[in-house]
Amino acid sequence: MTSTDATIIVVEDEAGTRATLSGILEDDGYKVIGLERGADALEMMRKSRFDVVIADIRLPDVGGMEILEVAKEINPDVAVIMMTGYASVETAVDAVNQGAYAYFVKPVSPDEIKNTIANALKQQRLSLENKKLIEDLQRSSKLLSETNEKLQADIAERKRWEEALRESEARYRALVEAGEHIGEAIVWLQDTDKVKAAHVFASQEWARITGYTIEELREISYLDLVHPRYRDEVADRVRRRHRGENVPGRFQISIVTKDGREVPVEVAAGGSIPYQGRPASVGYVRDITERKRAEEALRESEARYRALVEAGEHIGEAIILLQDTDKVGAAHIFANQEWARITGYTTEELKGISYFDLIHPRYRDAVADRVRQRLQGQNIPGHYEISIIAKDDTEVPVEVATGDSITYQGRPASVGYVRDITERKRAEEEIKKFKTISDRAGYGTAIASLEGPFIYVNESYAGMHGYTPDELIGKHYSLLYTEEALKHLERFRNKLMQKGTYFAEELWRKRKDGSVFPSLTTAGVIKDDNGKPLYISATAIDITERKRMEEALKAAEQNFRNSLDSSPLGIRIVTAKGELLYANQAILDIYGYSSIEEMESIPVIQRYTPESYSEHQERKEKRKLGKRVPAHYEVNIIRKDGEVRHLEVFHREVLWDGKKQFQVLYDDITERKRAEEEIRKFKTIADN
Repeated sequence: MTSTDATIIVVEDEAGTRATLSGILEDDGYKVIGLERGADALEMMRKSRFDVVIADIRLPDVGGMEILEVAKEINPDVAVIMMTGYASVETAVDAVNQGAYAYFVKPVSPDEIKNTIANALKQQRLSLENKKLIEDLQRSSKLLSETNEKLQADIAERKRWEEALRESEARYRALVEAGEHIGEAIVWLQDTDKVKAAHVFASQEWARITGYTIEELREISYLDLVHPRYRDEVADRVRRRHRGENVPGRFQISIVTKDGREVPVEVAAGGSIPYQGRPASVGYVRDITERKRAEEALRESEARYRALVEAGEHIGEAIILLQDTDKVGAAHIFANQEWARITGYTTEELKGISYFDLIHPRYRDAVADRVRQRLQGQNIPGHYEISIIAKDDTEVPVEVATGDSITYQGRPASVGYVRDITERKRAEEEIKKFKTISDRAGYGTAIASLEGPFIYVNESYAGMHGYTPDELIGKHYSLLYTEEALKHLERFRNKLMQKGTYFAEELWRKRKDGSVFPSLTTAGVIKDDNGKPLYISATAIDITERKRMEEALKAAEQNFRNSLDSSPLGIRIVTAKGELLYANQAILDIYGYSSIEEMESIPVIQRYTPESYSEHQERKEKRKLGKRVPAHYEVNIIRKDGEVRHLEVFHREVLWDGKKQFQVLYDDITERKRAEEEIRKFKTIADN
């Protein structure tokens, strides 16, 4: 708040003083409202905005203390400055205790009153800004804490390939390689300037199936790998999907490997994801050579079929043989252990259960319709996703692939392949959640590899440094820190790698234009299910404004301490236990000591008269027990030179270094007491 927009109400019944004070303040740029009567001041305060009130304590109608009380009720942050022509320490202390910002004895020094008003307005501004900053920090801290906890919980539940899909292509690469252990290849396809449907990413399993290296695959179109007899069909599926038609996401084709072999594969379209700023298609491919061989074996003999399908449980694929019996439709005449695991039934229990009874009710009509269409000879896609009800009544999402019909014991039977896709569904959902949370977060989020390059940053993180996310991906995190901050960061990083916890520190960061800014940075280690570190995650908040506010608060506190040092009253700041935190020179002068150390070396009992020491002990004991102790009392002390002095004491709570402490003010009233005693003696003589 500047002097040009601050309004000051001056309440003074003495016209000359009021005019002089108003003129001084108006010359300094303030809007001044001069009033003679206290009642007029009360009415003006209730109607108009005001920032500072200067009031004479003694007015003909309404006193200055009532004006102080009303002003504080209207605006607790307003600065009220009291004036009087009659100096009284007790009145001054009472005014300060009731919220007065300052107390002056007339005549008032122009410079002193202007400085006091400037400091009061500055303190008002700092107080308002500090409240807002604290509220913002509390909201940000809460959001950061909740989001960080949710992120950590999500990461712990996901498998490595699921985590990679959520957080970045690089992390995705590390996890999807695990697909080779379960026989599922993962590919990312994107049109480039040179190649249509180019492999921008391929897992080792896809390299194994095709016979090409991953580097060779990057120069090859996915369509060139498709066997010629399937190319038109695949191209037609792509066109239909682009037109928005509902095309089944799974189908079977054959590819031609590097050495010219034909390999049957099952393809599942995984949707579109952003990659380097452009859409890319995700595909899941499985070599179904063994499945085809198993189907052939089933055609040849039941025994050979059983031996082959049992292998399905080792790759997470259930194999079932269904046939209508006299008692049950679509009965399980064979099921491997993987199907028993998924359903929760034993293979013996399954033999008496219809496949349709396991299907969740909301899918039964759809599956029955598929069966009817197949029996009518219609070309129905052989892959679909449904849910089943396990023995314990839990719902399990599964992927079903229908095989060819075979003859079993002289009658037709259907072969089915079922895979539990619970983890895949959970991963897809978590990916959506993570991207939604991270991309919309109001704070910076980033993930880097253990070597240092960024593999993911959100808009907030990149923006606070003056970059776009694409500009930071692949860059080393050291780019964003000052040299000194980087040294601290490396020490924290080493601790992170050893202990696996997370840290929160204030670090200086660099922007793209070379400027620096302070940040609150938290970082943690992302590990796999075996506890092996994979990535480093970090969040950052720009705390420039908070730092500015802290500096302003430090300056304000220093001004407050300076005013205590120059006070004519003895002042001590103590803890609730009585430990001394501060004492000014006036208290030393009252006791006659040259330093606090010298005074503290004298036992308390020797610094009080016996009666006052007893009262001191009584007050101390009451405070320990939580009992109320008067804030205003008198004591008799013994100075260093042995003289007994009478002190008036005021005890109240204050904030000191941000914590609740106690301020004790001492006023030497020895001379006043002597004068009162002389008056009593004179009165006694006069009465006699």
